[in-house]
Amino acid sequence: ARLLQSLSEEGMMAAVFAEEKTVIQAIGAYKSKVSIAAVNTPKNIVISGNKTDVASVLKQLESRGVRYSPLNVSHAFHSPLTEPILDKFREAAAEINYSSPGITVISNVTGRPAQGDDLISAQYWTDHIWQTVRFYDCMKFLETSDVDAFLEIGPKPVLATLGKESLPENADILWLPSLKKGNNDWKTLFESLGALYIRGAEIDWQAFDAPYKRR
Repeated sequence: ARLLQSLSEEGMMAAVFAEEKTVIQAIGAYKSKVSIAAVNTPKNIVISGNKTDVASVLKQLESRGVRYSPLNVSHAFHSPLTEPILDKFREAAAEINYSSPGITVISNVTGRPAQGDDLISAQYWTDHIWQTVRFYDCMKFLETSDVDAFLEIGPKPVLATLGKESLPENADILWLPSLKKGNNDWKTLFESLGALYIRGAEIDWQAFDAPYKRR
């Protein structure tokens, strides 16, 4: 976080509501300073980079009738502007003692299951700083893997909303929040737990009940 905050060049990020190929074409001559930071849905693409160049790309897209929304961020994450810190980040990441995951992890870098030493290498996490977040590809892969329920671990179901937009034709999928702004926390958790149980998820009820003392 300190390395990212140390980046001095003024950056900008914006969500563009168009297909990826349209955005790639618009970036064109600006690709040394602007890149696709995330592919969230088929028509929700985030671009990131030098503020002046991003503004030029957005102006070009606007002239073609493409909508966009600037993002409130401190720096141009997942863009060429992060290059000055990559070596130092790689050095810091190399000092961490990693452990292989005990479950399958779908990589946002590739949109596929992480392989081999992917998640336990400094280079992988360095790549994650500047490469495109391929959220949509992850969702499409999971759809082909017979995943029928998604539980978002976070303060509000932002990614679940993007997931729905990514898989609009699959009405059988459950999209569940762990927390939801304006709702009672326990009520939200219990409703999602109940929905998972009804769907057939195996619940460790002893672990669930363990914190509560019974007489």
